[in-house]
Amino acid sequence: MNIVDAVSFLTGRKADSGQQESLINEAVLLIEEASKRDGLDSTTLITLISYIAGKYGGSEQTRARVILCLVPRTLVPYLAVLRALGCMGTLERSLQQLLFKWIVDVYYLVENHAPVHAVYNAVFLYIDYEHLRPVVCQFLCYLTRKSDVTKYRAQKLLQLHQQLLDAGVGSCMSVVHMCEHVCGVCGM
Repeated sequence: MNIVDAVSFLTGRKADSGQQESLINEAVLLIEEASKRDGLDSTTLITLISYIAGKYGGSEQTRARVILCLVPRTLVPYLAVLRALGCMGTLERSLQQLLFKWIVDVYYLVENHAPVHAVYNAVFLYIDYEHLRPVVCQFLCYLTRKSDVTKYRAQKLLQLHQQLLDAGVGSCMSVVHMCEHVCGVCGM
């Protein structure tokens, strides 16, 4: 089995069964080895993100392993990032975190930032999800332009920061950093 066969196998399955578990593991191992050795091409990245998001994407553990394999060989197509963002609502919390971390990690390798920036409003909404807040704040720091700063967004971040302080949460640095970034961008 080669990398093309392994990806085709994973994406072509209709459901998990106990008999296929060893084949699934073999396919993921092959993808892991290929990603460590050479990285994955653009088409494979997009296909694997579709697999992660798909109805028959396998177990949470298998999909987590696949996310960790998403090592790009060259530039990352913006479509891969948009697909990853588009499937967030269908994923388990742990997979959402892993996929957002991947997006942050590869942000400077994305071939075209304009289409990714176009979904800024949708990304900003994820700031309310506590389990995603640190990585979303980091991603928003990369995405935020002066034109993105509105009174509502600045107030939302400051309100969130105050709520975290009132609750005695010590790990609110991501929100503080985001507040500083937004205020710095808009000159507040």
